[in-house]
Parts: sequence; structure tokens; C-alpha cells
Amino acid sequence: VLPNPTLGLEAENFAGSGPLSDFDGAEFTLSYQQRIERGGKRRARVGLAERETQVARTTARTARLNVIHAVQKAYAEVLAAEAGIVNAGKRAQLAKELSDTVRSRVQVGRDPQAAEHRADVQEMTAVTDLDQARRTRDIAKTGLAGLWGRADILFDLDPDALVMMGGLEHPLLTDGSTGSPDLAILEAARDRAGAAILLARANRKQDPSVS
Repeated sequence: VLPNPTLGLEAENFAGSGPLSDFDGAEFTLSYQQRIERGGKRRARVGLAERETQVARTTARTARLNVIHAVQKAYAEVLAAEAGIVNAGKRAQLAKELSDTVRSRVQVGRDPQAAEHRADVQEMTAVTDLDQARRTRDIAKTGLAGLWGRADILFDLDPDALVMMGGLEHPLLTDGSTGSPDLAILEAARDRAGAAILLARANRKQDPSVS
């Protein structure tokens, strides 16, 4: 915007004595003053504002892309954790079946007592691994839910949705922007610095004021 004008009102020769008592002999002066910018100051200020807007726009785009990346990563971590539960469950089931078999053989004297102890240890280890896999899944779900402000983890994920998220259909990925978003921020910051230099040079010239 252009520099704001200045309005002024001056009063003199009042509130005295004799002919200057009250406002009988008062004199009022109304003034209007406008500063006239020189040296391309307004153009430089507009240019700096445009560069600052571009910095904000590229920073916001990068932040949104980071959120998309975080969601995709967290989604994949949940799916991987759920697959880990399936695998751990299978191992626990196999360990239990092995423990039951060894226990039966020990009871009939086909295997030593130590074999039963080893099978029991393997079964407990498998059960512990299954519990750990579930905790890992819950932690991963909590991280994913936190990205959209959800407090509970009572939800299921569709593996096919991850493939859809990994495509190039998101508006932020199809807006015509190319190159690294972080590099775009640096380039915008460079342009902003250049605009600030132009404004600083323009400010070296004095502006006259008309009253």
C-alpha cells in the first residue's frame, strides 16, 4: 500500500488573558502531509511481500508432503506389525504343539526330562514374542492414529490402501511442482533475500513530503 498521509491540527493564541481569553483570538491550522516514495520503494516492497508469500507457500507444501510421507510410513509400520503378529502366532502355535508332543514322549519315557524343559522354554519364548509383537502393533497404531488426532487404536487397516496412497494421485503431487520441496524452500528464501536487498537499496533515497 502507499504511505499513509498525515493530518494535523494546531491551535494558538487561546486560553490567555484579555483579547486572547477563551478562543476569541484563537488561530487554527489544519495540515495535510503526504510522503512521496522515490527510488522504486513501493515496487521493492511489493516484490519482497511476493517473495515472502512464496516462501510461506513452499514451506506449507513441504510440511504437507512430510505429513503424507509420515502417514504412509506409519501405515506401513502398522501393516508390518500386524504381519509380525501373524508370524509370531504361528511360531507360538508350533512351539505349543512341539511342547505337547515332547511332554507326551517324556511321560512314556521316550525322551528325557530335559527335553520337556527345553520345549517349555521354547514355548514361553514364543508366547513372549507374540506379546511383544502385539505391543509393537499397538505402538505403531498409536503413532498412526496420532497423525489425525485419534485417541483409540480400535481400527483395522486395508493393505490395498497403502498401494493407493503410494500412487501419484494426491493433489500435492500433481500440482505441477518439480524438484525437491526442500530445495524449493531454499530457492524461495534466496529470492526473498534478493528482494530484501533491492528494498534496502531503494530506502537509501530520501522521500520528499508535500504539505
